[in-house]
Order: sequence, then structure tokens, then C-alpha cells
Amino acid sequence: MKHVALRADERIDDLIHGGRRLIQSTTAPRFAIDAVLLADFCILRAGERVLDMGTGTAVLPLLLSAKQLDCCFVGLELMPQMADMARRSVDLNDLGKRIGIVEGDIAAAAQLFGRASFDVVLSNPPYFKVGSGRLNDNALYAAARSELYCPLAVLLDSAEQVLKPGGRLFLVHRAVRTAELIGQLEQRQLHVQRLRMVQPFAEQPANLLLLEARKGGRGDTLVLPPLLVYAQQGCYSREMERIYGGRTLSGGDTNW
Repeated sequence: MKHVALRADERIDDLIHGGRRLIQSTTAPRFAIDAVLLADFCILRAGERVLDMGTGTAVLPLLLSAKQLDCCFVGLELMPQMADMARRSVDLNDLGKRIGIVEGDIAAAAQLFGRASFDVVLSNPPYFKVGSGRLNDNALYAAARSELYCPLAVLLDSAEQVLKPGGRLFLVHRAVRTAELIGQLEQRQLHVQRLRMVQPFAEQPANLLLLEARKGGRGDTLVLPPLLVYAQQGCYSREMERIYGGRTLSGGDTNW
């Protein structure tokens, strides 16, 4: 583990998986449970090239690099402060040969990397349309939570452009946008192969969805059993215990 310089508002958090560490700021968005669930949902193959659109602090490449040891990752991030933290987290874990961080706009992904250049694209995108709720005064939080800088249509257009034929897109999003999301994916010949809803409790409706879509795919969609986060108040379900390895990742944002 390398030594890296931290700013006054930063700290190093334990990601548990593979001994990974993550630099986060008290004044910037932190990873939340949705990122952890998406990393668990992703199925990667040896040797694949993976692009994380809107990587933030690079929590997804860091988690997935421990899960699949033979993949290379690129994290694309618009905000300079987040990209800087991501680069230093990569250095902290000595993963510069496997994870690259590029500062840039998702809308320009095809120009930055070329068309059909990735086997897998993944994203934990902003969930809320512009005008839906109050826009945070902090530009970093606004970018992470609203589509101010990255409308869903732009994200999906860019994903389709950079994916190879047969490539896969992995997303986590709000369950209430399921119909819209599937419709927009199908318009771009991104066929949903797997779908899973996430429920806080068994008796509550889903608030998140996880999906895998294939470029040029066809056929049926595998709808998996719902993922229950809590067995009861304050007690994770058995599956969540498995995902977390019996521990709680430090530094995560519980507001999901």
C-alpha cells in the first residue's frame, strides 16, 4: 500500500474486499450501498476492458478489480476534484497498471476512447431528472444526484457507442424509472438480459433496480428474485451479509 497525500477534508476508508482502500472527502459525495450492490451484480470475464461512466471516487473499479483479477478498468469522471481523489485512490492501492482515470464528459466518451472499444460499460448514474426536487448548491452533489450534467439519454447513447457488439451494460437506478429505462435501452438495441429489484424490507416496494443489457441482444429477460437489504430493522439479510463479507464497509453513505 503506497503513501499518498491527503487534503484536510479527506480520509481513507476500508473497502474490505481485496484489502482495497478509498480516499473520500467530507465535502464531496461518498459511495453508497447502490455502488456495492452493482459491483456484486456485475459479472466480468477475464481479459475484458471495462469503462465506468461517472466513476466518482472510483469505488466500482476498486471493488471489481478485487473481484475479477484479469480485467482492466477505465474510470471516466467529469468533476476534477472527484477525478483527483480517484487517481490517488488508484495509486494508494498500487493499481495504476489496471485502473486508469480519465477526466472528461460522458457525452464525449466515443471521441475519447473510440467506438466499440469496451467489452463492458457500467454506471451508477445520477437518479433524478433536472427539476425533480431541489438542486444541491454543492456542484459535486448536484452532479452526482441529478441529470444536470448527464441526462439518461446521453449516458445510454455513449454506452451504446463505446460498447463492442455483444458487449454488456450494467446499471443501478431507481426502481420507479424501470419502464422508462427499459424503453430507452431497447431504442438503442441494448436488450435487458438480467433484471433484479432491490427492496429495503420484504413488505416494502423496490426502490432500486439492477440490470444487465447486451448490445444487439435478444430473447427473454431473466428476472431474478428480489434482493432484500434488511431481514428486520437494523439487521441485514443473509445475502447482504454475504455481499459485505460479514462486515460493514466504512465510509459509505447510508442515505440511499
